[in-house]
Amino acid sequence: MNQHRIANDSADDARRATLRDRVLAHGRRLGWSAHAVIAFTEQLTRHPWKRCSCAELATVLGEYRRLLGVDALARHDVKISHIGLGKRQPERRCRDVAHD
Repeated sequence: MNQHRIANDSADDARRATLRDRVLAHGRRLGWSAHAVIAFTEQLTRHPWKRCSCAELATVLGEYRRLLGVDALARHDVKISHIGLGKRQPERRCRDVAHD
C-alpha cells in the first residue's frame, strides 16, 4: 500500500515538474523572466510556486497560451496596419501557440 502511494507521489511530482517547465517556457516566449513568470503564477493560484498543484499549473499554462495567442494577434494587427504606408515590414513567422 505504501509503495503504491510513493509511486503515485513520484508520478505527481514528475508531472508538476514538467508543468512548471512548460509554464516557464511559455513565459519566456512572452519575453518574461523566470522571476516574473513565477510571480504571475503565484498571484493567479494564490500559492507559492513549489506548492502549486498539477491542476493549478495546468490552469496557469492555459492562461499563458491565451496570452501568447493575444500576442500573436497583436503582432499580426501591427503588420496589417502598415500595409499601404510605404514602409516595408520584416516578415515574421507566426508561431504555432496551440502546440508546445
